[in-house]
Amino acid sequence: VLFINGRTGSLKTSTAMVIFRIFAEQPTSPEANFKDTEVALEIKLGEGHGRVILLDDYRPPVTSVDGKSNLSKLESVIRAVGDRIAKSRSNPELGKAKEFLPTSCVVVTGEDLGGTQSSQLRMLIVSIGKGDICGSKLKRFQDNPLMLTTHMAYFLKWAGDRGADIIQLIKSNFEPERQFFKDYLREPRIIDTAATLMLTARILHCYGVEVGAVAKGTEVQNLGEWRQAILEVCLSSEGISKAQDPVQMYLQAFLDMKDRKELDVAASIQHYEAEKHIGYADGDFLWLWHREVFARVVKYWSKLGIMFPLTVEKTNEHLDSAGLIRPCFEARGEGNKKLYVCKSSLPGRVRMLVLNEVLARRYLDNSTN
Repeated sequence: VLFINGRTGSLKTSTAMVIFRIFAEQPTSPEANFKDTEVALEIKLGEGHGRVILLDDYRPPVTSVDGKSNLSKLESVIRAVGDRIAKSRSNPELGKAKEFLPTSCVVVTGEDLGGTQSSQLRMLIVSIGKGDICGSKLKRFQDNPLMLTTHMAYFLKWAGDRGADIIQLIKSNFEPERQFFKDYLREPRIIDTAATLMLTARILHCYGVEVGAVAKGTEVQNLGEWRQAILEVCLSSEGISKAQDPVQMYLQAFLDMKDRKELDVAASIQHYEAEKHIGYADGDFLWLWHREVFARVVKYWSKLGIMFPLTVEKTNEHLDSAGLIRPCFEARGEGNKKLYVCKSSLPGRVRMLVLNEVLARRYLDNSTN
């Protein structure tokens, strides 16, 4: 799975459309998006037959339900494609319904970045910022949609005539390339991805020389530049998937904004003013409007070009696991449900996140030292 991650206006979808339209049955629009149901996505992946499916617009959630739904779809696609698994179902006759085993590759575009660390390691994450893609050069390919398709047709004919040579090239170079990338990368999946991309670059370079698109004698320099570019992308992807502890990121942003008075917390509930304060202090504890704080944390990292990796619910769950917030329990049916926000003493007993500031600062100090 390739995840092209970038903010609105970075041309990520336009670029993906140009590159992958050579595989698409619907070349003028993405074949799938996150409004599709999980079953519809499963069918599309299963009917791809070796093609590249463009799954468009993984975006920041409007509501928690929307966020959970998008995240569930993303996780299911990553697991299905990465592990080549399908979901079994029964039919009305209690027999086994048709399985849609994924046969395609997937390119996801999104403003947001989701998925567990394990799922993110099953993707190659490529971050694109505004200005990274030259719009005028991209337009040449948009205006001439057969340009890449024609190249692909010639390449496939060339490769078909040289199958034995290409197989030997792969056999001879895969392990050396793997060993090279192992010196810089740690995750086996990312190492294998880097080696495979480098082999692809070698094969395309051979094709380029033979058709006169690449000058002879430039192999060492060109492949060196490709290897460096692939290494940078894979290092970035590995770094994102093993990003800072989200609790550390949350606390760093929140406490930094609090200390600089960008977020104002009242000294006590008696001093609290709704239009002025993001919450109030009660001894070592801060009672916070958690959704407002979370939105500001996301914005804090976004200004630095970094996507905060979790939803608000998952963030609260991680804060609880780290022992930094005070949870509460509500009777639900025959048991108790754990909640990460508690009823405050404000009018209406509104629910707020209760963060232990002393423990939070200690956690941040320990994680940054």
